[in-house]
Formats: sequence, C-alpha cells, structure tokens
Amino acid sequence: MLGVTYVVEPLNETGSAYGTINRIVAGAWAETVSPRPYLVLLDTDTVFVDEPSFVRTDVGVRPVDVKGSASSGAGDPLDAYWARLCGFGGIDPSRLPRIATTIDKVSIRASYNGGFTVVRRDLGILQRTREIFFESFKEGLRPLAGTDVNIFASTGAVGLEVSEWWGSSQAALSIAIWSSTSDVYTFDERYNIPLHILAAPGRSWPMGAGFEPILLHYHYLAETQYQTPFRQALKGIGCSSDVLRWIEDRMSFFDSI
Repeated sequence: MLGVTYVVEPLNETGSAYGTINRIVAGAWAETVSPRPYLVLLDTDTVFVDEPSFVRTDVGVRPVDVKGSASSGAGDPLDAYWARLCGFGGIDPSRLPRIATTIDKVSIRASYNGGFTVVRRDLGILQRTREIFFESFKEGLRPLAGTDVNIFASTGAVGLEVSEWWGSSQAALSIAIWSSTSDVYTFDERYNIPLHILAAPGRSWPMGAGFEPILLHYHYLAETQYQTPFRQALKGIGCSSDVLRWIEDRMSFFDSI
C-alpha cells in the first residue's frame, strides 16, 4: 500500500478554464496542512522510473523546455509581463538569474517547469506562488494574450483562451522562489524529461555518462495513437529493458479497459 490520503476540497472557485490553477491552489493548501519538511509538486502526466535523490536545499527545480512564455530580458516583448509579476513578488526582474531552456537552449530569466518542483515547506513558496498568480489573475495578465496560439497539452488542444494563460503558473512559481530564497538547486537531465518533444524526429537528449532516466514527463504520449513515438522516445533516452517492459504492461492494461 502507498499510504495515500485522498482529500476533496473546493480550492479552485475561479471558474477559469485554465486548469493549471488547480496545481497552484493544491500546492498552497498542502503547505498549510502537511507536517512534512519538504513537498514535491508533480504533474499528473509524470512517472518515476527510478529512485530519485533529493538534495536538501530550499528548492529543487528543472528549467522550462522551450522559451514559450519566458523572457530573454530587456527588449523581449514578454519582459513587461514578467516585470509586473516581479512587482507582485516584491523583487526586481534582475533578481531572476539567467538560465538556458533545456531544448532550444535560449537564455532566459529563470523560469521553471511547474510539473516538478521540490520546496522546503516552511518557506511558504507555494502559498507565495498562489498570491502572485492571483494578483495577476485579477488584472487579467496573460503572457500570450492575442497570439492566437492553441497549445497542445496532455489532454489535447486546450483552446485559445487557456493558451493565453500558458506559462503564467510557472512565472508565478519562479518569482515566488526567488522572492523567498537563493538556495535553489537545479536537478540534472535525468529529471522531468520532456518525452513529447523528444518523440519528434531528430530530437535528442544529452543524458550524462552513466545516467539513466528517473522522472519522465510523457504528456499525451500514452494515448493509443501516440504510443509508437512514445516507445521510440523511451528507447532514445536509454530506458532499461525493465522500465520499457513496466511501461508497456501498463499501456496494455489501460488500452484494454
């Protein structure tokens, strides 16, 4: 038994179609009720395939995969959005360190993937994330407003309205982190591997020597129509035969029901 406690609470009463708000409010709630010193926030489309190793720092993160809603700094069209959110967090944008995205290698102000975050609970970073996001929500601040993009996520195309909000939760999280601490650890490439991107032809992932995947972010690839590129991506990152068999067994089970 995993010892899971399942709780039903009305935490998101916005009525917004931007479902990622659920992750924001759930994380903030967990900080107020959990007795654990650390919390790990995970997307539902992730899976651990090996034992993780957590470093005892204030925060553990992975950079975003592509630039998307992030800002490259002064002169970037999205920098005014980030500056406004930094104002809600009480910091200057220069407080955010420069990092590189994992796939397209673009230099950006720190923006972290919201699907995998480790926080020290007593810092209140997830509650801070909620405060910053809802300040931006009240003003209707959407990083991709007017772009007419339609993001394809783990549940399929999310629609134009939701797409305008895409990345806003990660911006709020990143600012909440750097308004609270400088003790931030970046997990290596074994964690939060973006399989949906790596399934495309010609994509590769720079796995370190002797490394094997630990946390996979598979998005929509477990759906029946995407399982062939899913298998190819798993092999491409060097998953062991045991991991491949374990995943195959579960895909076969869900395909049968």
